[in-house]
Amino acid sequence: METSGWIFLLVSCSFVTILTVYCFWKVLSLPSEVDEDLHAPLDIDTRDLE
Repeated sequence: METSGWIFLLVSCSFVTILTVYCFWKVLSLPSEVDEDLHAPLDIDTRDLE
């Protein structure tokens, strides 16, 4: 393989690896917020037993 092929291979693999690590970091470092609007199914009043 020629030098330009090796450079293209290394740049491509590096870009994909860096993008993957960045995306995982962004998703896994989200703050854990407790949303007050979320309710368990038993907390919802469906009014079907009245």
